[in-house]
Amino acid sequence: GIRKEKNATLTFTHYFDGVEFSELSLNGAHDFEFSNLSILSFRLWAVFNNSSAPFNHHAPVHSQNFKGFSGLSYHANRLIEFSSEYRFSVYQDYIYTGLYCDWALFRPEGLIISGVKGGVVAGPTVRILVYDQFEFTMYVGWDRLFPEGESRKNIKFRFARRW
Repeated sequence: GIRKEKNATLTFTHYFDGVEFSELSLNGAHDFEFSNLSILSFRLWAVFNNSSAPFNHHAPVHSQNFKGFSGLSYHANRLIEFSSEYRFSVYQDYIYTGLYCDWALFRPEGLIISGVKGGVVAGPTVRILVYDQFEFTMYVGWDRLFPEGESRKNIKFRFARRW
């Protein structure tokens, strides 16, 4: 069936060949399964680069933890994302549906936007387990960029092998 996750990883990397800079990242997940097969999931991702980090080391704001701003190419050298999702079983361990809500706080790099920004995206989700090995997931959501208040619709598909 759909696996539960429970993990945390803290990574510090210091780059010293060419441009010297440091990167600190925190990645964590915790799922709670209830007796009716429903699952409550929480995810956290944080990345902090010092200001001399080259652009290819800046973190993308659109990720598995924040499913908004797709196609906008926002990148940040300081980023915190929090994802929450509640899904319940429609048919045993094979079909789930539910709602998700993701938050992001970031300092973008590049020419598109600047300053400290926030984002939120929320909507329904569907997960289907195929042949007990493959998982198809679809997220539909509406995001909002703060403080500007700009809003967009998003749809994200994911097809993955489950081990």
